[in-house]
Amino acid sequence: MIWLHGGAYVIGQSSIYSVENLVAYTNIIVVTLNYRLGPLGFLCTDDNTVSGNHGLWDQHLAIRWVHDNIASFGGDTQRVTLFGESAGGASAIYQAFYPPNNNLFQRLITESGVSLAPWAYGDKKKLGQYTRKLGEILGCKGQNNSAIVECLRNKPYSELISKSRVGTPEEELFRP
Repeated sequence: MIWLHGGAYVIGQSSIYSVENLVAYTNIIVVTLNYRLGPLGFLCTDDNTVSGNHGLWDQHLAIRWVHDNIASFGGDTQRVTLFGESAGGASAIYQAFYPPNNNLFQRLITESGVSLAPWAYGDKKKLGQYTRKLGEILGCKGQNNSAIVECLRNKPYSELISKSRVGTPEEELFRP
């Protein structure tokens, strides 16, 4: 089983969920993973300077790694279940529809998260506006998205994360 944590694509990590009882009393192998969140995982411009969804790409690479390596841990590549909660559940659905994931997992469990919920995806134009707004907050005033994104890439991680969440209305969160 591959676990995708929730957290509105902004917060969370796999280690806050305990899988100890599941693995202690069954013959199930559970793989947990982390993926980039907030602007590190879902920064997007409306002109494809940055396409976003790097967090989903992280998940895909981890799913592929499990497929390629789970047999070494006693797992069966033909009996893999992808499961997640909240944003992790929505992500699991996105992964199920991503063609390069064909045959990498066979089952899906979503808990409190569906990919069509309004909080689970963003409008590309609005996400682009929020990227420019974040750039403005951090002093990245460029003529175009490329200049803004380049400036954001040079900002300290802590500043980028803290400013992306201060006073952010829910509809402006970075997400797929």
